[in-house]
Amino acid sequence: MDEARVAYQRPTVLDPNSVGAMSGLSILEMESGNIDQALYWVKRGFVHAPNVSYSFYSVSLPLTLLDSDICERFLRVAAERFPPGDVNSIRLQFRLAIVEWRKGDRQAALNRLRRSAQAFPASNEAQGVFTDMAVLVGAPEAADRLDREIRNGKGAGHSMYSPYTPRAWRAFLYLQDGDRSRAQPLIEAALAANREGVAAGDVSFNPPMENAVLFLMQNKRSEALDALEAGVRAGWKDAIFLRRDPLLAGLRDDPRFSAIVQQVEREVGQMRARADFSNLDKWAGAPAVRQ
Repeated sequence: MDEARVAYQRPTVLDPNSVGAMSGLSILEMESGNIDQALYWVKRGFVHAPNVSYSFYSVSLPLTLLDSDICERFLRVAAERFPPGDVNSIRLQFRLAIVEWRKGDRQAALNRLRRSAQAFPASNEAQGVFTDMAVLVGAPEAADRLDREIRNGKGAGHSMYSPYTPRAWRAFLYLQDGDRSRAQPLIEAALAANREGVAAGDVSFNPPMENAVLFLMQNKRSEALDALEAGVRAGWKDAIFLRRDPLLAGLRDDPRFSAIVQQVEREVGQMRARADFSNLDKWAGAPAVRQ
């Protein structure tokens, strides 16, 4: 991570207007769990491309974790400016669906994701994000969508929001139906893929976060909690996801789980206090940051 950070920072010294380098740094800091730094870099890049939907989308990534209310107001203004029928603005709709789910409105999130997928049937991104969130939002078609992803060779892929692959989601649904014989091969395949990824140098939060739910599916609570702690150390900083994710429900009565969530909330609170929310009202063209 440090080498990658230096590689991205060098162009910003040579060219202070390098939007690509600033975007890369923001993504890197997000993946490392440094959310306030991610906001810093994406805001630096925003001023050089203020009239494209992707700039608003990029700002929303750290905002989602730092302040859901500010993020929602910012996104809603942006979504009015860039209509949902434009394929280039579809990511704004995805982020709004995530915000709606995080505040407990599963139906609104489901409706938005379904509309986006229907509007862009040929968009792999639109289809992939809906499939990734289908279980979270309680979509009746979740199993069918996940089966299609796995049949199409995308069972090990990651989408926009969750740290899980279609194999983990589908295994969870099989277990809900009492079908461990069909869940177990998916669990084992996902665990093996994560081991291979880590051995190959993957230091992101995705493997340990997914391992946490896979171990829980195997009734290995201690290993699941160990993996969850490792995921947080690797950069996962979404406490609301931890509280709402149905795949983690079996851990919520454990004091270690509560301590993990509280740790994430403290860390994000500290980053929120350091974050610079200035200019968001101006960029959005409407109040986003309320005093």
